[in-house]
Amino acid sequence: ATGDIVLDSIMNLDPQVDLTDVDATLTTGSHITITLPAPSDPNREDHPTFVQATPSGGKVAAALSGDTLSVTALSDSTGPYQINLVAGDSTTGVVVAVLRGTVDSLTAAAAAAAAQQALTDSTGFKSGYEDVAVVGGASSVEADLVGDDAVKNPLLTVNFATKHLGWYYQFKRRLNEKFGIAFGIDFNVLNQFSSYSSSDQQAASGVFRIFGGWRAFGTAQTTSGNVIYKIENRHRLGAGITPNQLGSDGGSSLSTASFKDWGWGMTALYWKQTFKGRRYNIVVGEMNPSSFADVYLLHSTWKNFMNQAFYNNPANGLPAQGIGVAATAGLMGNWYASAGLHDANGSPTSLGVDTFFEDREYYTWIETGLRLGAGTNHAETVHVNAWHQDPRAEAGVEESWGLTFSASTVMARRWIPFLRAGYSEGDAAKVRFIVAGGVGLRLRGSDFLGVATSWSGPIDPTLRNQMTFEALYRLQLTENMTLTPDLQFTIHPSLTLARDVLAVLGVLRMRIAL
Repeated sequence: ATGDIVLDSIMNLDPQVDLTDVDATLTTGSHITITLPAPSDPNREDHPTFVQATPSGGKVAAALSGDTLSVTALSDSTGPYQINLVAGDSTTGVVVAVLRGTVDSLTAAAAAAAAQQALTDSTGFKSGYEDVAVVGGASSVEADLVGDDAVKNPLLTVNFATKHLGWYYQFKRRLNEKFGIAFGIDFNVLNQFSSYSSSDQQAASGVFRIFGGWRAFGTAQTTSGNVIYKIENRHRLGAGITPNQLGSDGGSSLSTASFKDWGWGMTALYWKQTFKGRRYNIVVGEMNPSSFADVYLLHSTWKNFMNQAFYNNPANGLPAQGIGVAATAGLMGNWYASAGLHDANGSPTSLGVDTFFEDREYYTWIETGLRLGAGTNHAETVHVNAWHQDPRAEAGVEESWGLTFSASTVMARRWIPFLRAGYSEGDAAKVRFIVAGGVGLRLRGSDFLGVATSWSGPIDPTLRNQMTFEALYRLQLTENMTLTPDLQFTIHPSLTLARDVLAVLGVLRMRIAL
């Protein structure tokens, strides 16, 4: 007889996945993405697809999107792990494969690299200080906050900051984001040796500083009000003289460094008001006038040139820290104008309320120029500055005035050439005239090479003119430490005939910034 043949059952095979070529090795805290091979199934009507990935063992987390599997190793987890891969239709599914892998511990080098990467966020700042509004020059509190917070490219990547200070920078970031509070701490040490001196040929000093600010309202991009402060302690190390005295003791009319010995001082406590994205600014309070008047890109004795020929223009009679006011206004295009008034008897160890209101002897200045960089860069300029200082009766300084010129810019993002000049009348300035120029070169992203030379004439016309040369290399040794060997030559030092050449070597110049 003939009839239909009925099959009571047909074998239904599970989908299969070949994972033999998949490398699922991770390191602690790392992440991998795997494109899974398509499941094979003899029963084409099943149309198998991946529907679930379930890790076990508590070592990893997994997320599935189509045939893409993301696996993340959990913190402090090591050892073997497995993930069950489920395939099927939209309502049912079976485990078709088990992905097995291993979470390895970080080696010391990998741990340091991971920590360094963690420091480098999308903005390149450890604490988010890119939003600090800088309205002064390179020596201002705000410039130090921003510069120190930028992630560096240190010679030694395994260092204290990347291994132990992540919590510290996160704390600073939270303070800045929640309250607008930014702060920094640094310590500077300098030890110089001179080829000739009327007293000591060796000088050493240290400078400890705490500085920062509070943004009371607004943003750097709009209008903001800020309180800025800086507390310093400058002290001699060992017996003898300070580096600030070494140059004059050797016969130079210019100091070889501003490292002094006057103990504790509140050297900045002022209100900073910005308008229209820093196009208009005013600062009022205890300040260093050299942070706002006649500034240029390399104007930082802690990081760049130290000789007075290349720091504050010695033909400008800038007084010490004291009460003052400074204002800047952006004009048409990148043109700007600024002006200020300052206590001519300012002192870094006194707030100077009495001398400002009672002595009423003032240093005033006006300046105009063209900003060469971004419209709010207050240091990359070509400008002319005119200044005047009232006679200082108690100090025995006559009425003085002068003119200075400065030009500095950044070329090809690495080269920083500058040219400066000045002329003064009266005895408030250090020299009668000066012409100075040089160039800085950024290397490795964070290192700096600088060379500069100057020609200047002393206040006393009977003394000889002198030439000054300085060369330095600032090495970013770790994220927080720089070493800067420095060599200076003074040819025909103005204050002595005993030597025609004075050499000063900065053997140890170290800065630690936190």
